[in-house]
Amino acid sequence: MGKNLKKIASLKGCGAFVDFKWDDTVGANVCLKRRNIFFGWNGSGKTTMSRIFRVVENWQSDKPVANILPAGWDVKLQVEGDNAFKLKQDKIDKLPPVFVFNRDFVQESVVGTPGPLSPIVTLGKDSADDAAKLKRLEEERAEVERKDTATIQKQADEKRDWDSMCSAGAKDIKTKLGERGVTEFRNFERDHFKARLEPFAKEPSKFAAARLTEQELTRQLATVSAEERQPVSRLPMSTDDLAATLGTVAEVCGRSVVVAAIQSLENTPDVEAWIRNGLTLHQKHAAKDCFYCGQELPEGRTFALEKHFDAAYDQLLTDIDTASAKLKAAKNADDDLSRVVPAPDAILAPLRDEYTTASAKLNKQIATRVKIIDQATEHLATRQKQPLKNFMLTVPSVSSLEIEAVNGLIDKHNQGVSDHRKLVKDASDKVADHVLSEYEEAWVAHVAASKAHVKEREKLTIQGDGLDDQIAELRKLVEGHDKTATELNSDLKDYLGHDDLTLAAVPEGYKLLRRGDVAKAESLSEGEKTALAVLYFLRRLDPNAKGVDRTNSLIVVDDPISSLDSNALYAAITFVCHRLEDAGQVILMTHSFTAFREWKKWCKTRALEGGGASFQCRSITVDGQRCSTIGAVDQLLENYESEYHYLFHYVVKASEAPLAAHELLPLANVARRVLEAFLAFRRPRPSEGEGIGHGKRSMDLDLVQFKPKLPDVSLSQLSRLERFVNTFSHNDSVTVPGSERTPTGESDQVAGILLAFMAGLDPDHVAEMKSLIAPLPTTAAQGAP
Repeated sequence: MGKNLKKIASLKGCGAFVDFKWDDTVGANVCLKRRNIFFGWNGSGKTTMSRIFRVVENWQSDKPVANILPAGWDVKLQVEGDNAFKLKQDKIDKLPPVFVFNRDFVQESVVGTPGPLSPIVTLGKDSADDAAKLKRLEEERAEVERKDTATIQKQADEKRDWDSMCSAGAKDIKTKLGERGVTEFRNFERDHFKARLEPFAKEPSKFAAARLTEQELTRQLATVSAEERQPVSRLPMSTDDLAATLGTVAEVCGRSVVVAAIQSLENTPDVEAWIRNGLTLHQKHAAKDCFYCGQELPEGRTFALEKHFDAAYDQLLTDIDTASAKLKAAKNADDDLSRVVPAPDAILAPLRDEYTTASAKLNKQIATRVKIIDQATEHLATRQKQPLKNFMLTVPSVSSLEIEAVNGLIDKHNQGVSDHRKLVKDASDKVADHVLSEYEEAWVAHVAASKAHVKEREKLTIQGDGLDDQIAELRKLVEGHDKTATELNSDLKDYLGHDDLTLAAVPEGYKLLRRGDVAKAESLSEGEKTALAVLYFLRRLDPNAKGVDRTNSLIVVDDPISSLDSNALYAAITFVCHRLEDAGQVILMTHSFTAFREWKKWCKTRALEGGGASFQCRSITVDGQRCSTIGAVDQLLENYESEYHYLFHYVVKASEAPLAAHELLPLANVARRVLEAFLAFRRPRPSEGEGIGHGKRSMDLDLVQFKPKLPDVSLSQLSRLERFVNTFSHNDSVTVPGSERTPTGESDQVAGILLAFMAGLDPDHVAEMKSLIAPLPTTAAQGAP
């Protein structure tokens, strides 16, 4: 915590403070106390001083300080127990917390909301910034809400489009299956479509797996449409060994038989066969005679024939017969098999294509076998006709009949027939899933859009929640005026001395009410703005305010009673004193003699609590340049309670010693104030039509009427004085001396005319007043207050 300020050691390049040194003009042994008053008229440097402390305040609260003071300013301060130091941002920890009230604070603190003739004001720059930020955040929140509403609409539109697609898909499935008699799909609607799609959504690879070719789809639809089929018999398995039989045929046809051949028989195979049969019959019946001719068989004929037809020959013929029988049996078996192969139409539709292929292959195999058997049979017949003539054959390759493949499909068919409903259901599911797969692209787009919308809404929700939190926090600050409004209204009444102006809390700040009716922010007088700003400033210093320790702070207040009328002046002065009673250190600045006098009393009564000190800011001329300085307070200000004494002193100074041009500027207002006070007591009861100065208020002073009583004052001098105070003073609308500038060409001469005017009407009064005035300083450094 910093220490109390001891001195404003030096000020260079700070506006009117060109090169001020505390020890030179105030005194090395004079220091600031706990309570300090700086008196000085406008233009004497009070505002510049307040802005120096405003720089400190802004640095302490991390706010910008640009443009508060002129470029190149140089300030040195001294705190208790330390040497003077140059004011820099890294040195502010030497000072206690600083809070400054000045005209800049008024401009920043009492802000009307944008818009023509708004009745709403905010108090405090932070409050104004908060209100503006609140409005901006509320606009941003409305924009987020608009975007969210638009996103919701997009979601609804996208959902509607997706629902339409799902309805179309459901209708497609219902057409393909429900109208084919599948009960499950007769009332298939959009919600059923979505429910059936859920497994696909969880496992998108199902889309591709479910997609059917046109041929597959046709087959599955045929299954759905098919009537219930009958079971068919399995095909008998082939037991012959055709390959072995064909091998036998080749061997028989190629076998050689060695016999005592009878050439005539060998050349006539048919006769040979006939004779062979006859020989067999004769041998069987042991006949001696020929059964054909009846003659006795020649001797040796039977023996010769037996030599021709020996055992090998007989065996050959036997083998031919055996092989022929096997071939015939094989052919009969193949013919029987071919006849019992079920037609494809007898097979269930889902198996039909595969069965058609398998059965066709089997029939082709049978046909090939039959052809081979026929060829082999022809070869045996040839050899049988010419048993003694052999020939070579190539054994053809014969594959096994693929009966089991056909039987496998027959088994599936029979199983399907036995479970027809399951087959139809499986086919229906495949068809339904196929239709679903056709909506994969639409589903992907729907999912992407849904995710995008959800993500957008989540983002907007986060933005909205964040804005809501900020808005809620700001509303606590901005709308927390309900209680404050009541307190401010009580303070306003105490400060202004009346309750004509009141405040009503609204979300944006405060609504102005004048005598109960809504007023416009633009209608606030400068005094009312000042009052509101002061009250807000003091409210910031409340012991309950966050981060404020008034008892350890430096409070700088510049003209808190600016533009207040005389009725409110005393109430305001007392109010400020009361609220700053426990402040750590106070610097009060004013151009009002009344305020100076009352605050001086307050400082004196607190002598045991750190004491009080008063100083005077003056405008002086050094080397032809106007500048400001700080010094001791004029003795008249210190010793007399009446402002009139001081103003009279100023007029005397102007009449008896040459003053710098800028020191003559406030003389018109001073002269008017002296005249008004003097004439109010001199002529308290004016006659009808008399002007101001006689107890009756009017816009102009009428001084020419006093000419009969002023033999030493010429009419032209009276006219000159009257024109000067009426033209260049503030009239009764402004009561603050020196707040405007007037022409100075005749100011010093007019001061002498004013004193002659007063001496002509009341010489004793003027003489006594002059006797109170100490000898006037002759140097320009004394200057104007």
